[in-house]
Amino acid sequence: MRRAILARSLAIEAGILALTALFGVAAGAGTAAIALPSLPQLAAPTTTPLSYALPVSLLLAVASGAVLLVMAATALAARGILTSMTPTLLRNAADDVG
Repeated sequence: MRRAILARSLAIEAGILALTALFGVAAGAGTAAIALPSLPQLAAPTTTPLSYALPVSLLLAVASGAVLLVMAATALAARGILTSMTPTLLRNAADDVG
């Protein structure tokens, strides 16, 4: 297996992990948007009005942080795999690694 093929495979895996994190954030935000208005009101009336709006800026910051964390972990793992790659580990001839 050539180093370029392994690097491409690791990049594809990183993209899939990032998409998974984004879909998880989207599913959580969608669920919260649907479920929050269904919460029961308090038994005693309050003077402050209840707000069920999602904090969009905080949600975007947390989502960006989660995606960046996943990408950083994947990049570190890919770097470790690529630097420790040897022909014997990949069951290839020594002259095949370029």
